[in-house]
Amino acid sequence: MATQALVHKPNLETCRARRRTDATIAKHVRILEGVAKAHNGVLPSPKWLGDNGHWYSYNVMLEHPHAFAHIKRKREHIDETQYKTYDAQVAAVKKGAGEILAPSTAKSLAAYHVPGAQFNPTHLDISPGIDEGEWMNIGRALASVCQAAYWWVGDWIQYGFQTYGKQHTYDLAMQATGYTRTKLYECAYIAKKFPPERRCGALTFFHHQCVASYPAPVADKVLADAAEIGLTARQAADAAAEEAGGPTRKFDNQAKRITLTLWPDTYEALKRRADGASVHFYIMQILQEHLTGQPIQRYANGKRTKYFKAALKGAASE
Repeated sequence: MATQALVHKPNLETCRARRRTDATIAKHVRILEGVAKAHNGVLPSPKWLGDNGHWYSYNVMLEHPHAFAHIKRKREHIDETQYKTYDAQVAAVKKGAGEILAPSTAKSLAAYHVPGAQFNPTHLDISPGIDEGEWMNIGRALASVCQAAYWWVGDWIQYGFQTYGKQHTYDLAMQATGYTRTKLYECAYIAKKFPPERRCGALTFFHHQCVASYPAPVADKVLADAAEIGLTARQAADAAAEEAGGPTRKFDNQAKRITLTLWPDTYEALKRRADGASVHFYIMQILQEHLTGQPIQRYANGKRTKYFKAALKGAASE
């Protein structure tokens, strides 16, 4: 079982402030107690629980481990060091040590002293009477914090990897930040690909993300050019692909979205004729048939035939 930091008080009553009620937690405790009883008093592995319809109960256990601490579980799917850490956390909660992971006490971003602004976790105080230049400086600080936060999280995750191991770090980081595992992985990956000395402060985190898959010389050159001539992140991705000798992104070939205004009776008529398909898809088919002068031809798997695609391309070039 993946280990988690304990962020709850050692009784069910405190769980009312969380996502699930006491009754819900107690119900899943009873479910997993029954499962453990049927397996000689030991809870099966997470894979078994997932394969046998108990994944939701398993997730509740991860979020409220103190409520399930009395249930014995298999240990072979995690290393002994991680399990000892988990045991220590459960023991601390049982002794009334309170919350293992203390909430943040930060009240403002003191490192960003911008005249006329006070940054707080849930609001921004702006002094009355500031001029346009001061107002712009606040905006620059906001953008800087938003971009820097991804780097900070990435470096923080990398430290966790080296100190606590990847699996344990992800489990703890998800509770500490509320980020998904995918977002945490993304920050960690880009932070690792671009050590501090290779990061360009004049560009966004997304700029670096768009060129992260290319060799370091290519990525560094493109980032330098992007900062000098003002390329967007997607333009930087195209420049990196061209620099590496590969195909660039062909945005002109991507589907274009348009807004079409229809009267209610027209929309309902199209919806009926679409026979379960989406209206916008049905309209697209009508237009393609109109442009080519023939019905859409498809393979057995539903994809349009090469012949019809060629006819559509020919109609577009006329």
